[in-house]
Amino acid sequence: AGSLFAPLSPLLTICAVLLEGCGVFLGWLCRAPALPSASSTPVMLLALTMVMRWGMPAMPGPRWVWVVALLPWVFVARSPLGEGEFDLLTFDVGQGQMQLLRTRQHLLLYDTGPRQQQGSAVADILAPWLSAQQQSVAVVIHSHGDDDHTGGLEAVRALAPDALFLSGQPGRTPGHLPCYRGQQWQWDGVSVEVLWPLPAVSLRYSNNHSCVVRVRSSAGSVLMAGDMERPVEFALAPVLDQTDLLLVPHHGSATSSSYTLLRTLQPTFASVSAGGENRFDHPAEEIRERYSQLEIDLLNTAETGMQEFLFRQHRPPQVQLWRKRSSWPWRVPVPVIE
Repeated sequence: AGSLFAPLSPLLTICAVLLEGCGVFLGWLCRAPALPSASSTPVMLLALTMVMRWGMPAMPGPRWVWVVALLPWVFVARSPLGEGEFDLLTFDVGQGQMQLLRTRQHLLLYDTGPRQQQGSAVADILAPWLSAQQQSVAVVIHSHGDDDHTGGLEAVRALAPDALFLSGQPGRTPGHLPCYRGQQWQWDGVSVEVLWPLPAVSLRYSNNHSCVVRVRSSAGSVLMAGDMERPVEFALAPVLDQTDLLLVPHHGSATSSSYTLLRTLQPTFASVSAGGENRFDHPAEEIRERYSQLEIDLLNTAETGMQEFLFRQHRPPQVQLWRKRSSWPWRVPVPVIE
């Protein structure tokens, strides 16, 4: 009405003030303590039913009985992981990278997403996920110092103050210990091993400082490649072998994913973390064609949303694509990989 009729134009000012007030209120809510995120839609609906019942005292029956409807929310049922089993999650953080390795009792965070004007991927995405899982991060690795990999550095310090922090470029990530070949952990039957960089090798480009990590167990294997480029891929080829999942180096840039690397690893799946319509055109068309030519399933977070790779004993890795799990009419469907 304010835009159609000049005498009513003050309505637009009133609307602007109200919207500004909503923004201030929502900002306060973001900083307020909160319950863990609901683990599923039925859990959320059950809790809302309880709230409605408490607000409608005229209904028959005692209200206190409905408190049991909150139990599925408070006590989150996690799928138990056996010895040697693990999950690898690629979060959808836009043009950047944040991945998480979960074993039965340990979590390793690999990069913390891109830098943002307000907030971070750690606060907006990782923190709610950790709250729902009721787990804490044991090791944080920043592959190197570029902003699209270290944007949540300060947020993750507050979230996991007791974690071990490692970086391929500790000079650009204060408070981190250097990441170098030979570091390894044995967690719940899962081996986590740093393959790169070598302490004695002088590196010219930031991307080639990337901390490259290999995860292996009897259930499967993963290579976390950071932003390494072809020279590092060639240097690592002699110590690499077949893997089930490759976290695509450098977001699918044409400077990486050499034929040498892909033919050595022969991965079944390749996970690329990239933003939709990003200015770098990642993943490059020639790289898409290369993965297709070698019959490697290339999964891009810009198209699939968050990706979960589930490694279980006695069966192939399973893939869950969150855009497919949370389908809405306005989203373009993506193929399901069984």
